[in-house]
Amino acid sequence: MSADDRYVLVSVWRVGAPLADVWAVFEQLVDAPDPFVWWPDLEVRSRSEEALHVMTRSHLGYRLRFRLHALRTEPPHTITVESTGDLTGTGRIALTTDPGGGTRVHIDWIVTADRPWMQWSRPVLRPLFVASHRYVMRRGEHALRDWLA
Repeated sequence: MSADDRYVLVSVWRVGAPLADVWAVFEQLVDAPDPFVWWPDLEVRSRSEEALHVMTRSHLGYRLRFRLHALRTEPPHTITVESTGDLTGTGRIALTTDPGGGTRVHIDWIVTADRPWMQWSRPVLRPLFVASHRYVMRRGEHALRDWLA
């Protein structure tokens, strides 16, 4: 994987809820049947002891299917996960107390888009793929705020 193939996507959410409450939502990744029940853009297709099979639909009309596995937690601050499928790479969620109150959620997603049409169209469509990711993440931030309210 070259640097040109990777997407290094960073999102920072600010949630007006205590860190312990936000951690409780993200910790659901460990064993809940659908840890993303609060996030309408992510659909859990199935779950095994080793992995969570997820699908997301882009507002641009395409779908991505990926498997989240090798989950590691460092309660109550960090979750890391590996992804394979249409998105291959790693994700990291880090929670800190926001100085203004509430919780800061820092999400790093470093992946390659492995669907063939996304690979060959990357030189032209990369900005749209990044914009689509940002849209889904903004919706996730709002959904998490609503869930915790």
